[in-house]
Amino acid sequence: MDDLWRWWLLDYNPGEGNRDWWQFGWLLQREINKKLTLGAEIYYKTSNRTGIDESKGYTVGAIINLTDNHHLLLSGGQDVSGPNYHSFYIAYQFTFGPEKKP
Repeated sequence: MDDLWRWWLLDYNPGEGNRDWWQFGWLLQREINKKLTLGAEIYYKTSNRTGIDESKGYTVGAIINLTDNHHLLLSGGQDVSGPNYHSFYIAYQFTFGPEKKP
């Protein structure tokens, strides 16, 4: 039983040369109107492997509210120091729950 709990409670990065790592970010976001929210983030990531540099970068994104319950999420960015990774993200979001009261 002890081994089972240890597996569920501890997070680790197994493998030779791998390291546990952290990511920190700061987001600035503004609702332009009921249909569109824009945002930008800067971030810092520590190294996740031996011999790999830490990285700093940015992303910009948007939330497009198609209806009150259907949303399109868009994001893209890249590192400005460290490994030069690019990231892109497109997703659909369905929200539900109690209706907002005016």
